[in-house]
Amino acid sequence: MTTRTETTCSPRAPKQTTPYIDPVLAEVRRQLLASPFAALKELQTDFYEGVIVLRGKVPTFYTRQVAIALVMKIAGVQELDDRLVVDEPTALQ
Repeated sequence: MTTRTETTCSPRAPKQTTPYIDPVLAEVRRQLLASPFAALKELQTDFYEGVIVLRGKVPTFYTRQVAIALVMKIAGVQELDDRLVVDEPTALQ
């Protein structure tokens, strides 16, 4: 005897929706996560109408410049709203 199983979509079953993530924002996040700089993996990002927003702390001015260069080369990014904070340790005097 063969048993047949069918899956149907019941109108009462809750629909599962996947949140929309803009492809440009997804690429920005991929690039930051692929970076060898740990601080870039922790940055917060937003994207709206061609403007990428970067928020968070970076340890050096150089790391900040790397983050900016990385996201500005991504197709679809037209402008940058730089809200990065450089948190360099102060030298002992």
